[in-house]
Amino acid sequence: MRKSYEIESHRESFLTSLEELQREITDKVWELEISREQLELCFNVGSIEI
Repeated sequence: MRKSYEIESHRESFLTSLEELQREITDKVWELEISREQLELCFNVGSIEI
């Protein structure tokens, strides 16, 4: 049972870090006034949800 708790704890920590990173990226995108099209070109990816 302890191992399950540790895995869940790490998962929550990872998801929190991911949310913080997404928030920072979104803030920087707005600050730099980068368009969705520019992001897609820079990272050579498909559609990006902002």
